[in-house]
Amino acid sequence: LTGDYPTIQQALDSLDWNGPIEIVVTGTCKPFSIGDGGFARNSVYVHPPDGQRATITSANQGKGQVIQIADAHGIVIERLDISGGANGVFVFDASEVDFYDVTIENNAQKGVEVQGNSIVYFKASRIRNNGVYGVDVSDQGANTVWFGGESTQGGPLQNVIEGNGQFGINAGTMGVATLLGANLVRNNGGTTTAATHGGIHATRTSAVQTQLPKNGGNGSTEIANNVGFGILAEVNSSVTLQGADIHDNTDGVRAQTRSVLELVGQNTIASNGN
Repeated sequence: LTGDYPTIQQALDSLDWNGPIEIVVTGTCKPFSIGDGGFARNSVYVHPPDGQRATITSANQGKGQVIQIADAHGIVIERLDISGGANGVFVFDASEVDFYDVTIENNAQKGVEVQGNSIVYFKASRIRNNGVYGVDVSDQGANTVWFGGESTQGGPLQNVIEGNGQFGINAGTMGVATLLGANLVRNNGGTTTAATHGGIHATRTSAVQTQLPKNGGNGSTEIANNVGFGILAEVNSSVTLQGADIHDNTDGVRAQTRSVLELVGQNTIASNGN
């Protein structure tokens, strides 16, 4: 556990790069970077005290990265509310990051951008009201993003991707986006002049897949009320749906320009405009 530091960045800059490091944060905090792309940073856990949340926001609204993670592994971010930048989180240089119960919202461009052969995992998180994409599995490197939801006695513990400008999730060249268990992708695509918009986009040899929980639970991915496509796959991309519920979108699911759609088991695709 760290000592007292005025900012998260000063704590990181003062501590060993190999970890493990635990940083407990309170209140409203300044943006910070983990790793610099030159030296690998390992095993960092950033979170508020039990039962609390903390806020990370940019003083320069709509500019820069609120959290930047480069060449860093074993990074865990929990119960932070991240807002106010051009991008909420920028992950690159083969980083590996887990986000638990975070809110990433109101960023001018993207909630999360993933580049450079990085791997990102979300659980019980909200990614909403970002200007362009909620999560961009970008076309720079082969990147992988997992959205892991599960069912509990109190209801599904799910990720919610909603209200983002063009697409909730965008998977670019060689990117893979997997929605495992309980996830909700809704009300995206309504604040853009772009020709294509909606819930989920797969393009240029990328892959999107929904899967039922491996423990046999009843959590599934719901894609609903998006303006535009529920799912659009184009340019040699693939979409594999298992247990998906796709409804009340302007257009349901479309695979075009040599893309492939595979339906596994039972899916519901109903009440879409086209």
